[in-house]
Order: sequence, then structure tokens, then C-alpha cells
Amino acid sequence: LRAWIVGLRLAKHDEGVLWARMEEMLLDRAGVPAGDVRRGRYLNNTGAIHFVHGALDEAKGYYEQALKVREEALGPEHPDVANSLNNLGNVYGATGSYAEAEACFSRTLEIRRKALGPEHPDVAVSLNNLGSVYKAKGQFEAAEQHFT
Repeated sequence: LRAWIVGLRLAKHDEGVLWARMEEMLLDRAGVPAGDVRRGRYLNNTGAIHFVHGALDEAKGYYEQALKVREEALGPEHPDVANSLNNLGNVYGATGSYAEAEACFSRTLEIRRKALGPEHPDVAVSLNNLGSVYKAKGQFEAAEQHFT
């Protein structure tokens, strides 16, 4: 959590990365297995630190690892899996890989609708993200359907 606060909220990338490394060492020292959900949270938060500071390749790697851990530990329909997919979709969108972003955001939306219900704010975020991809691809009618 400290890595996330320092790296993300206080916008201190280098310090956030150091705190993330410390968190990883503590997880190792405590014997937390590689597939534990706490590892997934650590990986996701570390990816977020890199993402907000423009280190997209690093962010992508952490988000992919977090997704794998969360899918295996929690199942493919869990909201935390949707969170990892959403974050990975953001990396793809930021790099112009719109087909990959669309796939991530579509799956995120599907999971969130089932797990959280259609009126949940995270579903609205997913609709917006998917609409943004369609807009970037020039598919304005599809984008409009997701924005309204």
C-alpha cells in the first residue's frame, strides 16, 4: 500500500518503485506463495506506479502478471480480474494497440456487469473506456452507444 501511495498519489515514481521492491521482499520473507492474491495486488499496484509515470512496457509486464495471478487465485469472473484487465487495456490504449485494448475492455465490461450489476459505477467506467477505444478507431456510432 505504501508503494501505491508514494508512487501514485504523491507522484514520486522512484520512491514508489523502491517501496514496491520492499513490499515484494516482505512478501518473499513471509513466505507468501507466487499465486497468492496479495502478490496480485502488489503486481497490480506496481504496474500502476509505472503506468502513471509513462513506463508503459514495465506497467504492461506487471499488469499481465497480476492478471495471471488473479485469474488463477480468484477465478476468471472476479472483479479484481476485471480491474487487472482494465489496467492492461489502458496500457494498450495508450500505446495505440486498440484491438488489444478493445478485447480487454470488453471482457472487463462483461465481468463487471455480471459481478457488480449494470448500475455499478465501475460498469460506467468500462463503458466509457470501451467508447474511448471506438472513438480512437474512428467508430463513432459504436463510441456513442457506449458514452450514452
